[in-house]
Amino acid sequence: MKIVVIGAGLIGTSIALGAKRAGAEVELFDEDGRAQNLANDLVLSSKIDNPTIVVIATPTSALSGVLSKFKTLYPKSTFIDIGSTKTKVIQEVQTDKSFAARFVPTHPMAGRELDGAEAAQSDLFVGKSWVITPLQESSSESIEIGKRLIESLGAKVIVMSAEEHDAAVAAVSHLPQVISSLLAAQLLDKSEAQLALSGSGL
Repeated sequence: MKIVVIGAGLIGTSIALGAKRAGAEVELFDEDGRAQNLANDLVLSSKIDNPTIVVIATPTSALSGVLSKFKTLYPKSTFIDIGSTKTKVIQEVQTDKSFAARFVPTHPMAGRELDGAEAAQSDLFVGKSWVITPLQESSSESIEIGKRLIESLGAKVIVMSAEEHDAAVAAVSHLPQVISSLLAAQLLDKSEAQLALSGSGL
């Protein structure tokens, strides 16, 4: 498999490292030249002209710009994204029906407390859930290519609708993060003596 990853952060570089370990050829792109060079050095990347799959590992807010640049550059490749919300992604992609057949929205349920290519791990997705929310237009071939990449990284594929995914992630991931952040913010003005009373739960 030949893989191009757009976005050389934690997730993108971890995907590239895991795919390389599984025997794929990989190349990474990033707007930040330093991050791109570091990630490609870590992965021992190679130049790829006709990738089997393009992984968009950027924030969802950058999706439109990435697609306008790369979907015509790679006219035969399958595309997947890794954004944590899917409804907006689907709305964006379905504006181009011919491209939508080559696109499969996905979301890996994995991460770390650190960020950037430096924090990437080739085994980040092993044993983790990875959701795909196929479009009505997604071709069976593109869905299978996406599944093959995900499974090569050691993750477990879960198929559901975009609406079901977004509701589930809001409940089990986004809401707990917001509550944790609010709790942490309330501790900023506490003294070391007070914080010394905390248990492992905190």
